[in-house]
Amino acid sequence: MNIAYKDLSDPHIVELILQDGNEEAALYLLYNRYEKDLRFLSMRYYDSLEYLDELIAELYLKFKGKDGDWAPLKSFQWRSSFRTWFSSVASHLFLEKKNELIGLTEKAVSIDNLDKNPEYLLPSESIEENKNLVVLMEAINRLDEDYKFILIKDIEGYNAIEISKMLTEKRRLEGRLKVR
Repeated sequence: MNIAYKDLSDPHIVELILQDGNEEAALYLLYNRYEKDLRFLSMRYYDSLEYLDELIAELYLKFKGKDGDWAPLKSFQWRSSFRTWFSSVASHLFLEKKNELIGLTEKAVSIDNLDKNPEYLLPSESIEENKNLVVLMEAINRLDEDYKFILIKDIEGYNAIEISKMLTEKRRLEGRLKVR
């Protein structure tokens, strides 16, 4: 189906999804029309885009419904703009999934999948270790690029002189080398 979704209104796209089960139209809403909104929410709640693909997949499943009948999408009554409603649903889902995605709670796994995914049986790290790791990762992500580079190279075992040479070369390649 080669439909120019960008030329269609939200009500028309939703109608295609509900009447025809057009999954391509649903994916267009998620990955094209409202992708910037979802990126914004990911940065707002996670300070990262690391989980964005997984969150979009979860959002798709939420809209499709448990029975694949798009019931949650059918529940929208057009009393507000579709974008407002869509963003609200996405925002709630992103918050709901936060602890699971950053490793503070275990992922929900079907009993049928335990044989195929034995790593879900026992968590490899305690919740406290996961919290500390998340705090450390958030702190590193907030560092300026040069400090982040220095920290990572230090962790990798380079000494100060080697790191200095690498940082100088990095700046030279980026055209940011300042000569005094």
